[in-house]
Amino acid sequence: KDKATSKETKITITANSGLNENEINKMVEDAQQFEEEDKKRREAVENRNALEAMVLQTEKLLSENGDKLPETERGEVQSAIEDAKSAIESGDNDRIVEAREKLTQASHKMAQAMYGQPGAQPPPGADGAPGAPHEEASQDSGGDDGDVIDAEFEEKN
Repeated sequence: KDKATSKETKITITANSGLNENEINKMVEDAQQFEEEDKKRREAVENRNALEAMVLQTEKLLSENGDKLPETERGEVQSAIEDAKSAIESGDNDRIVEAREKLTQASHKMAQAMYGQPGAQPPPGADGAPGAPHEEASQDSGGDDGDVIDAEFEEKN
């Protein structure tokens, strides 16, 4: 209310989402109807993404360590990679799952071949045991305290 003119102004705010009850119910029914299809689509996308990541990781590992592998292992891994790429291009979820299994098995064989060679050591902690660097660090931390000098000091400004 304006005191000088004694006029009063009122503002009314009404919430109108633009959707009536029937439209909302129809949207809920549609969501429930397509729920199973959405789950399948999500699973297919997750499988595809996992396979793409696995292909990239396996290609990198193969390029870095391919010379350490026997020809048969290298050929098997390359074949599995090519199958995986064609499965990704096809978009068929069943083929993608099958190619993922095949690539997983091939990469496991590749790892066995790499770490099975004499002189090849798995990364620390790969067998579930604590790694050697961790053990050495714990031994170094308990060193001899014989030449430690405790002193007090004051800062002067």
